[in-house]
Amino acid sequence: MKTWTTAILAGGLIAGMTIHPALAETIDESRPAAADGRIEFSGVTGDFEIIGHDAEEFLLSGELGDDVEELIIEGDAGNWEIRLEMKEGNSWGMNRRSSDLRLLVPHGADFEVSTVSADVVLRELDGPSVGARSVSGDIELSGVRPGELGVRTVSGKIVSDSGGSSVSRLQSVSGDLTLDEGRGRIGLKSVSGRITVEGTAISEFEAETVSGDVVARLSPIERAKVSVTSHSGDLELVLPAGTALRLDAETFSGSIESRVGGERTEGYGPGEKLSLDDGAGSVEIDARTFSGNLRIARQD
Repeated sequence: MKTWTTAILAGGLIAGMTIHPALAETIDESRPAAADGRIEFSGVTGDFEIIGHDAEEFLLSGELGDDVEELIIEGDAGNWEIRLEMKEGNSWGMNRRSSDLRLLVPHGADFEVSTVSADVVLRELDGPSVGARSVSGDIELSGVRPGELGVRTVSGKIVSDSGGSSVSRLQSVSGDLTLDEGRGRIGLKSVSGRITVEGTAISEFEAETVSGDVVARLSPIERAKVSVTSHSGDLELVLPAGTALRLDAETFSGSIESRVGGERTEGYGPGEKLSLDDGAGSVEIDARTFSGNLRIARQD
């Protein structure tokens, strides 16, 4: 294993050149990377774009921010770790320059990125797994279709135009979650963020919030299992016309709007219950909210 380090110098003389602190450090690094290998990238702040390509190498280019002490690249073609080591004990003013980096990786590699406040864009990745984590940064995914997709933020929003071919798990505290073209098994969790999802060939679906609303337009397979819950958020579930349902829905103090029929009964509080059983092969739906409203419909 060999360590490659690019030092970020705030000033001084190196090889007869003065590195002015106001000038950004430009980087252009490449290493061989196996098509089915693994790459991990981490940085605290900035803007990071990760793009899948056909070549068996990774290419890292762009500018490093004033808050970066070192760019560290460790590993080999089968397993690379790329990380930005941050300076300690510095206070940066309004003229602070953040990192702006573009990373090209083999599209079929396992890939994971983690940040604190950086915004991240991922494109055209289809390896066994893709993972992305941030605290306050936004995460955008376009054409990312791995076997398993896992994305997590605290206050940043997550937007994905596709999901994992078998599993997609998205989670936030206050950030909104948007997933289009989800497939297979999907798990979405948020505390106060809004969840919006469209999915096809769904075998398992779970969406859970505390105060955020959920809007789910799903095309499940036969006998799929769907669970949607919230405390005070509203729930809306739309299914294809003709979908057979086994439905158990309840709200303690909210209301239920049903365009699928079903039998209404009184709930434990001022709310109500709704049940429906269309027989064999039905999609099993469990929908519950404490004070939110619930709407369920089949598409016209």
